[in-house]
Amino acid sequence: MLKIRDVTRYAADEYICRAQNQNGEAERRIRITVNFAPEVTVMEPEVYAAGGEVVVMSCAVSASPLYDAYWTKGSDVNGKRIESDWKYRIMSEDESDQMPVRFLTLIIKKSIVSVQDYGIYTCVGKGEGLVAHGYVELIQRHQKMIGKHV
Repeated sequence: MLKIRDVTRYAADEYICRAQNQNGEAERRIRITVNFAPEVTVMEPEVYAAGGEVVVMSCAVSASPLYDAYWTKGSDVNGKRIESDWKYRIMSEDESDQMPVRFLTLIIKKSIVSVQDYGIYTCVGKGEGLVAHGYVELIQRHQKMIGKHV
């Protein structure tokens, strides 16, 4: 018999029970899953960029079950989801049974950064009737004027 007290998400795993006696051996496996609400962690809450630079924003979304994870422009978690296209590239490293975390990377392609690109981006995670989010602010970095007087 196995008793797990005060179960947290970290108890989720495959457990094996083995028995052996003079009559033989037996083995049973059981997988335990632990449901938990979504959590979003952004790698850097502020990202600085100037025109002509590639911009990279990353987040980690965990939940069990995890139904969806995506980026939006602005602070509205129900806003228009950003898809990979000529301007953006979305990379996703999906979760596994051993690791219920999905890593999302949003890339704004080189030389595309313009005034309307600056501002808030939201990483959204959706689970069992719950939504979590984290914000990244893209801030314009001003080029230093070396050797020039204003």
